[in-house]
Amino acid sequence: MTTQTTTQPNLTEAIGDEAECLAKLRRMFRNADMHPTFPMNSAEVSELFRENGYKASVDVLEDFARRGMVPNVQIRQGRFAWSAVDVLVAAIHCDTWRMFVPLHPRCLHRLTALELAEMQAAVEGGSVFNDADTFTVRAMVQMLDSNGNPELRHVIAVALKSRLERLGVLDK
Repeated sequence: MTTQTTTQPNLTEAIGDEAECLAKLRRMFRNADMHPTFPMNSAEVSELFRENGYKASVDVLEDFARRGMVPNVQIRQGRFAWSAVDVLVAAIHCDTWRMFVPLHPRCLHRLTALELAEMQAAVEGGSVFNDADTFTVRAMVQMLDSNGNPELRHVIAVALKSRLERLGVLDK
């Protein structure tokens, strides 16, 4: 049996050094009317993200750091200290996982028509997936696993996410 060693990606190669990451974040700071001062604490990063349409609480951000998803966040005086590289990596996670504040104007262009319709229905306390509630979560996961059609998988994934949010399993 061979064991493969996995290594952390070289973030500098992937997204740039501190100065390059800061340059990529400048618009976010302008949008939030914040001055970029590093290191940032988790509450500041959360505020920056919220003002830019990302849904990332302090708990979510610190969970990213604890799990190594943002691998280089330092701890200073018992608190997380976020560099520009760390903030950009966390923003990439939020964008990739589609962690958007519902109907936030800075993220509307990123939504699919289905996501937009579901967010609009959720604001009114409903869902476009009422019929999907007849399926169990397990059945929905099975449908995701067994279906090769990317468009249908997207519909099932959005329906499942909506269902889990309404059940309180995922943060809204």
